[in-house]
Amino acid sequence: MADKTDRHRAVGELYRQYRVRVYRTALTVLKSPALAEEAAQEVWLRAVEYPGTAEDLRRQLPVMAKNAAIDLLRREERSGPLPEDWEPPGGEDPAERAAFLALKEQLRALPAEYRDILELKHLWGRTNRDIARLLDISESTVATRAARGREKLRAALKKEGYDL
Repeated sequence: MADKTDRHRAVGELYRQYRVRVYRTALTVLKSPALAEEAAQEVWLRAVEYPGTAEDLRRQLPVMAKNAAIDLLRREERSGPLPEDWEPPGGEDPAERAAFLALKEQLRALPAEYRDILELKHLWGRTNRDIARLLDISESTVATRAARGREKLRAALKKEGYDL
């Protein structure tokens, strides 16, 4: 897009034509109207800075909406520590507490492609189908990454001296 005025005019026209589609794409991922509005707003803010042509931007809008929604979902789900109810099993046993803390630390240290899937699956209760849809990957890829992530987690814990 040529200059700033032309860019704003082109984005304004795209907004009029595609605002509902961008919102619906975000809503499909987020299942929350308020979050979908936030994701859509992020898309339009990014659109103003988009370096390509208006036609390129038009083609990218669905991808931008999906990615903004996934980013927002990740931020929402990671906006704090692990869930409050994810406490060490067995109460006050120091050895169990130490193992639990090691598990949390090693889970956070995993590469994002494994950590995200394990957190969505085991901490947030998402199904492989949900995760596949959220991350735009196949269900078999979700299952493979979950298995590899668990194996990496198991190996890291074993290296720390935990016998699994």
